[in-house]
Amino acid sequence: MDGYITFMVKCPNEYQSPGFIYNFLRKNTSDRLTESVKGMRRHSKTAAVFDVAEEYKEDMDKLVDEAKEQKVYSLKAFEVHQVTSMEELEEED
Repeated sequence: MDGYITFMVKCPNEYQSPGFIYNFLRKNTSDRLTESVKGMRRHSKTAAVFDVAEEYKEDMDKLVDEAKEQKVYSLKAFEVHQVTSMEELEEED
């Protein structure tokens, strides 16, 4: 979508609903960023993809870095990254 950037969150365990991912975002970013999320969909039993308004790119880049560092307890075993190609959006079998 124009004006949005696609990101993926991979969870350490299976999740049942998008609410789990929204709660993860609320806990680790701002409410305004979370409210800007559009088009969230399940990618697999442990991952979701969604679009975030471009104005929050710096905030999401910070979350990506913090998830890589694994220093924040609420990010342990989570992966967050920007989706750079459509192949990443294919559904799992």
